[in-house]
Amino acid sequence: MLGNNVPFKYCRTVQNRLPCPKIIDCWFRRIPIEDFIKKNYSKEEIKQILAQPQSKMESLINMMGENKKKI
Repeated sequence: MLGNNVPFKYCRTVQNRLPCPKIIDCWFRRIPIEDFIKKNYSKEEIKQILAQPQSKMESLINMMGENKKKI
């Protein structure tokens, strides 16, 4: 995702204290990542981790909506 070596800690906490959706793709050759995820996250958290990320447009629209609520 970042195009460089990234520490495992970063990958585990990148999206609101949950792992990056690509954590399995990036780490499966180095550690038993699926076992790690099953042992350390609830079923709901795993569902969130594996969910497809929003498109940039969806993300911008959501941010604008949140900012309108604050005003």
